[in-house]
This record gives sequence, structure tokens and C-alpha cells, in this order.
Amino acid sequence: MSRIENYRDGKDCRQREMWDYEDIAEYCKIPDEKAQQLIVLANKYCGNIGYADIRKEDFIEFISIVQAECDSRRLQDQANKATIEYAKKNYTQGWLTSVISSAIALLSR
Repeated sequence: MSRIENYRDGKDCRQREMWDYEDIAEYCKIPDEKAQQLIVLANKYCGNIGYADIRKEDFIEFISIVQAECDSRRLQDQANKATIEYAKKNYTQGWLTSVISSAIALLSR
């Protein structure tokens, strides 16, 4: 579980909260096995090597970036799907529009 780590910053003594995989599993609501893999990736992102506890702030920054990328990909997928649907609809409407326009022209004469 999380622990408080003391460290020196110049003349000041400060504290920071360190998270392990159990904290990450709880925060992300994922199984412990996935949390263990996620902490390795988060440490790699932060420039740390291997499996170790990670600063809470660093992990939250990492997961925010991951979630933003996930949202971006989801929105891109939706945009791609909408483009395909629009192209299908536009093709169908283009054909129907020309038929309807021809009918209107005949009735207008």
C-alpha cells in the first residue's frame, strides 16, 4: 500500500506519497496483474527502470496522458465511422437526388 517517503530538497526535508501496484489497482479498478504491468510502464515513462513504487503525482500524470490518448483514439474512430457513413449516405442520396431532380423538372414543364 502507499507509503510516505521523506527526502531532502536542498536544506528542506519534504515528503511524497509513493504508490505500489495495489494502489494503482485500486485507483484504476483493474486486477493486480495488470497493475503490476502498468506500474512498470509508468516507471519507464518517468525514467525509472524496472518495478518499483512510483510517486503518486507521477503516476497520475502518466495515467492522464494515457486516458487523453485513449479518448483521442476513440474520437478518431468515431470520426472515421461517421465519414464512412456520410460517404455511403451521400452516394445513395446523390443517386436519389438526381432522380428526384429529374422528376421535379418533368413536373415543372
